[in-house]
Order: sequence, then structure tokens, then C-alpha cells
Amino acid sequence: MTKSRPVPLPSSGDVRHDDHQPLFSPAMSSPQTAPALADPIEDKPTLGLAGGDIDEYNDRIRRTGCFEENEALQLCFYDRKDWRACGAEMKRFRECWKKHEKANGQQE
Repeated sequence: MTKSRPVPLPSSGDVRHDDHQPLFSPAMSSPQTAPALADPIEDKPTLGLAGGDIDEYNDRIRRTGCFEENEALQLCFYDRKDWRACGAEMKRFRECWKKHEKANGQQE
């Protein structure tokens, strides 16, 4: 077994990572900080809709009176990644939707 020699640190005083870019240098006033993490509330699923389409979708659901049921269903799916695990939320949303259709004289 051969002894490995320690690898010397760069003489400039820079502390570096894998791609050899300085993370901290004595010339810097403080170490670089990582970018802030995204707000988890802003990371809610958007159903693949973009821009104003999201607002239009939400407005249409609000007009049915089933916005809370829809949001609970969407959040359940977002958390569990499986519609089958969201049966209770799906049932509440479906019942609310049927009430809305009945009140407006619409057929399924």
C-alpha cells in the first residue's frame, strides 16, 4: 500500500469547489450566498395553463361556487401524485359541480 500525498491548497487563499471557481476569497467581504429558494406557495400546480389563462380558469371555477373543493382536489393530487388517493376530495368536488349544473339547468 502506498501513502498518498496531501494535495496542497491554492496559494492565492481562494477556497474553491469542483469547477475551480472561487467561492470565497480573502479579498471578498463575505462568502457568496446561494439564491433564495422559491416560495412553496408560488409552486402550486397550474394545470399547464399560462398567464391570463390561469386567472380565467380560476374565475370560471369560482363562478360555480366550487372553488374550495377544486383547490382541495388539486392540492391533494399535488401532495400525493395519485388521483386514486384523492377519492374524498373528488367526490366533494363532483357533488358541488352537480349542484351547480342543477341550479343552472345544465345537463352532464
